Amino acid sequence: TPIHGADGEVTQWLGSSTDIDDLTRTVRALRRSNEELEQFAYAAAHDLQEPLRNVANSVGMLSRLLGDCGGPRAAEWIEASIKGAQRMQEMVKDLLTYSRVVEDGQLQMQATTDAAKAARLALQNLEGMIAETEARVQWEPLPLVPVQEAHLVQLFQNLIGNAVKYRQPNTTPVVRVSASATGDEWQFIVADNGIGFDPAYADRIFRLFKRLHNREEYSGNGIGLAICARIVAHYGGRIWAEGEPGKGATFRFTLPGRKL
Repeated sequence: TPIHGADGEVTQWLGSSTDIDDLTRTVRALRRSNEELEQFAYAAAHDLQEPLRNVANSVGMLSRLLGDCGGPRAAEWIEASIKGAQRMQEMVKDLLTYSRVVEDGQLQMQATTDAAKAARLALQNLEGMIAETEARVQWEPLPLVPVQEAHLVQLFQNLIGNAVKYRQPNTTPVVRVSASATGDEWQFIVADNGIGFDPAYADRIFRLFKRLHNREEYSGNGIGLAICARIVAHYGGRIWAEGEPGKGATFRFTLPGRKL
């Protein structure tokens, strides 16, 4: 069935009514499946919190009960068990954050956010890290965008925090934030002078729980950039990264430039 625009030109072609019904059912099934997966992730992560807390507490009590009686090997095993349980707790918390990050869809589509204000709020949340490292964060004039403020704050906080965390040794971290209009969207840029990364891993860093460095070097579970990718995708944007080892990294993401 041809669908005509106001000017009489054919703007879209759809198949038979049967094809349309099949497509509608498929879309509904996919939406329902995604909702069920999100609900499962949330429920599983929430239900795991208490058992993990009990494991960490029980092993800690065992350590205090044994004291020095168990010897150095027992102390090592106990410490490894406590750290493993605590790390799993952090991963569960991160999974909860990831599953809930874009759940209020209607509010997000109706919002308009001052990106400069969102950047300032993100810096307030990172105040301790910035003071400790003496990092310098600079930004050019930033636009208004039709996204929820909390999401843009989270984007800036994760990307700026990531830039400061992966800084060069004995070098003051410098992070630059800017934006430019490209068609009907805005492209945001967060660039740093940090350790950079191998371009071969440019796609991997946005996947859930993927890390390029071990925990002894840098803390975290590899959730921050995955959250950024989820938020940006929710608004129909793109996110990508460029970098070289020892030469810093540049993260770019797009957001709509007008109401959706």
